[in-house]
Amino acid sequence: MKTKYVCGFLFDMAFKHVALINKVRPDWQKGKLNGIGGKVEPRESLDAAMAREFEEEAGRHFSASTWKMFAEIEGSDWVVYFFFNVSDAVFLLESKTDEKVEVIEVDTLNNNDRVIQNLKWLIPMTMDKHHLSCKAESR
Repeated sequence: MKTKYVCGFLFDMAFKHVALINKVRPDWQKGKLNGIGGKVEPRESLDAAMAREFEEEAGRHFSASTWKMFAEIEGSDWVVYFFFNVSDAVFLLESKTDEKVEVIEVDTLNNNDRVIQNLKWLIPMTMDKHHLSCKAESR
């Protein structure tokens, strides 16, 4: 059975800023910015895991139903489920672990060497998915 992980991005309402976390572990991520998340516990739903992990690491509770899954990436023995959420509370987050939460401008992703490489396409993909779903809802 593959180990399951969740990874989330909280955007401000204008999609100009995103919350990321400055990783301490694992070693290959040390000093890099990644999405906020972690391991899914046994018998835990994916969206509940996302809500729990976000609150544990960033100090803010968002209902599981507000997290929207938009992608998954699978390896030989792991799978990561990617979520996003939107709230201006992104500016009120508090780091709750030794890994510090940072809010960065989305426009700076590509020029930021600290951002884990795959986020440079995952975050824009999130924004595309959001805007497409907004257009579909307005029809």
